[in-house]
Amino acid sequence: MSVADTDSEVLSSECHEKLVARRAMFSFASRISAPQTLIDLKDVVTGSPVKSMFVFIVTCSAAVVFVGGLVFGRATRHMRYMKNK
Repeated sequence: MSVADTDSEVLSSECHEKLVARRAMFSFASRISAPQTLIDLKDVVTGSPVKSMFVFIVTCSAAVVFVGGLVFGRATRHMRYMKNK
């Protein structure tokens, strides 16, 4: 990152701006701590502007598990029935 501190003639102006922006994002990310408990995680998710996406992903995951259980439970029951026949 020392390139950003040196003379900007080494980098194009667009590259220099992106490097400075990336450095600012990394410094901001290092100040934010990760949630430690489930309550902290809930607070982060409910405060997020994309909380509907999180709800959608959790709902879809639960639906996949449910449908998979129905399908594979039915298949194993059918195989057990065919084996006894």
